[in-house]
Amino acid sequence: MKHRSTSLYTDPFLLEEKLTRMPKEEIVKTFMQAWFPAVELEQISLHSLAEATRYWEGLLPMDERWKELPPAETEAGTATREELVQQRILREKAFSEELETFWKELKSTVEQKGENGKIQYWNFIGAETYEETINRAFLTSFLITYGYATLEIHPLEEETFIKPYEKPEKIDGKKQLVSIPIAVTVEDWTKWKKGELQ
Repeated sequence: MKHRSTSLYTDPFLLEEKLTRMPKEEIVKTFMQAWFPAVELEQISLHSLAEATRYWEGLLPMDERWKELPPAETEAGTATREELVQQRILREKAFSEELETFWKELKSTVEQKGENGKIQYWNFIGAETYEETINRAFLTSFLITYGYATLEIHPLEEETFIKPYEKPEKIDGKKQLVSIPIAVTVEDWTKWKKGELQ
C-alpha cells in the first residue's frame, strides 16, 4: 500500500467508473490536453539523390576494396623470463603463492597495527604509489573471494575493515556470494596519503 500511495497508484475499476460518468466532451478535452503527438517529416529530394549517386559512383569496385593486406613482416626473436616479467606477461611468482604471501602480510599487519583482529581497509591497501595501491586492492579482493579474509562494513560511520581468518574458510558453492564494490580512485588515494581517509 505504501508503494502504491507513493507511485500515485489508482485502482483501474475506479478509473473506469470515473470515465463512464464523465461527459464525452470532458474526456476529449482531457485527452487533448495530455496528448502531445510526435511529428517527423522525411523525404528524398533531387539533391540528396544526386549526392547518393555521386557517392556510389566514386566507390572502388568490391574486389579492389576488399584486397587482403600483405602480412606484416616481423623478425622472430627470443625473450628472457625477466623481460616477460618486466612486461607483465608472466608473474614472478605463481598467483596462489603470491596470495599466500599477501595473506601472511595481512595477518602480520593486523597483529602490529590493527585492533580487535581487523584493520581499516585503506590502511592495509594504501601504498606509496597509486599503481601499487591498485595492485594491493586487487589482491585483497581475491583474499576475500577465496575465504582468506572478510570485510566488515559500518555504513553509518562510513568505515570499512578487513579481517583475516586464521585458516582459509571453505567457500560453499550453494551459498550466494555478495559482491561489494569499493572504489579505489586517485582522489581517495590522495586523501589517504594526506591522512584524510581511513
